[in-house]
Amino acid sequence: MQFVDQNKVGTLILGYYRNGTHFLEDVIADQHRGMHKLGEICNDNTINHLVRLTLSKSSRYKICILNNPNPKFFLVGNTDLLQKWHVINLTRTNKVRHFISNWFWMLNTQEERIMDTG
Repeated sequence: MQFVDQNKVGTLILGYYRNGTHFLEDVIADQHRGMHKLGEICNDNTINHLVRLTLSKSSRYKICILNNPNPKFFLVGNTDLLQKWHVINLTRTNKVRHFISNWFWMLNTQEERIMDTG
């Protein structure tokens, strides 16, 4: 699988929480030094951040994650925007394990999630 397309603005990893999106972002950044790793974007339930990144004049290749499900609705049919990105749709095949992982993660407090101590 190809993780980078230098003819695009960057790599957009579409996934869901507890799905391995941050791991994949790290793998791509480790293999391709000098890229701008942005982490999760569009946490305000809009695609405004993605639009700004797409229109940015920066020539640095970007790697970002879209886990939040709400902004994805705005991307349906928005082929002009998505064609500018190398898109990876990351899913888990074992839905039961994903549910268990997500369930226990949701039991953590916000502080435990940030500090990774839960």
